[in-house]
Amino acid sequence: MSKPSLSIWSWSELSPNLRGAIWLLFSAVCLAGMSGMVKMLGGQMHPFEIAFFRCLFGLAAIVPFVMTSGGTGLKTDRPWLYALRCAIGVTTILANFYSLTNLPLATAVAVSFTKPLFMLVLAGMFLGEIVGWQRGLATAVGFFGVIVLLHPNTIGSMDQRFVLGTLAAIYAAFAMAVVLVLVKKLSVTEQPVTLLFWFTLASAAGTSAPALAVWQMPTLVQMAWLVAVGVLASAAQYCIFRAYQIGEATVVSPVDYTQLLWAGVIGNIFFAEAPDSSMLAGAVLIIASTFYILRHGARAKSAAATAEAILTEI
Repeated sequence: MSKPSLSIWSWSELSPNLRGAIWLLFSAVCLAGMSGMVKMLGGQMHPFEIAFFRCLFGLAAIVPFVMTSGGTGLKTDRPWLYALRCAIGVTTILANFYSLTNLPLATAVAVSFTKPLFMLVLAGMFLGEIVGWQRGLATAVGFFGVIVLLHPNTIGSMDQRFVLGTLAAIYAAFAMAVVLVLVKKLSVTEQPVTLLFWFTLASAAGTSAPALAVWQMPTLVQMAWLVAVGVLASAAQYCIFRAYQIGEATVVSPVDYTQLLWAGVIGNIFFAEAPDSSMLAGAVLIIASTFYILRHGARAKSAAATAEAILTEI
């Protein structure tokens, strides 16, 4: 007598949006883990040196793909726009890593989610996109969330590291939005591999000088952690690309907010950081406003274009 066949879960049987959401969940875990490693290493090394190794390992990861393609598609007729994009991108990386090492992990991640708010303002100013009062109001709510998040009533008790870390986090979010505006302009004529290669090369070169100014030779253990940072960042890039390649951007993008949850868990377990009510309330306002903007204000946008923009900012 034959046994009845068992229904086995199959990845291919899941809907494209569900598969995309799972890929984006993996990327959120990778990015939160990378942020935790950066914060841990920040207690032993300067964040500028950590940023340099992150960029160096990123360059090492992409060079083989460029070599196999014979270097085709790397020529550009817009070098000055690339130079501006790369210069701002390098300062973004340095500021982001500085904020991760000087702020509570969940706070730094929450501030980074203000990028769509800055992007909306810049798109209205430089790309001619119509903002509308609804998205304008959502943007104001999001920025108010930053004020709530950062405890303005206790600013007198903030130490220098917290203040500088906060300024760095806000600058990183703003600069990343500027980068996305530039990427949007460049993507009209440029290939994704061109955008990614030149920025990766420029970031490794651009972070080398700040790293040399604070250089200390990493130990073998530290080098292992630095490699892990690079691996997780590259894994996150791949997962993000797969997520937006498979799923609809407006459907799967909210999953990225789980990065705040994982950052909170890592911060609590490994750094004894307990988020208070102001931090949670501010994070909710930021996430709610960016979610509204992404869901109700986006114009039709291909998944590939969304993934391309995200890949150039990690």
